[in-house]
Amino acid sequence: MIVAILSVAIAVLVSTSLISALFGKTTLLKLLFQVTGTLLILGLLFSFLLILTFVLTKK
Repeated sequence: MIVAILSVAIAVLVSTSLISALFGKTTLLKLLFQVTGTLLILGLLFSFLLILTFVLTKK
């Protein structure tokens, strides 16, 4: 479930970033920073959710 939500979010993010890059609103470097930043945030959220579910199921 969480993996599906994450994959959908990543797909939406990548597609919107590519569309904005195609229309010249953002440069490739900005796009790279944007993608890496959002991936880092998603990774942090994912690890937080994993830890939370682990703690809740352990009790």
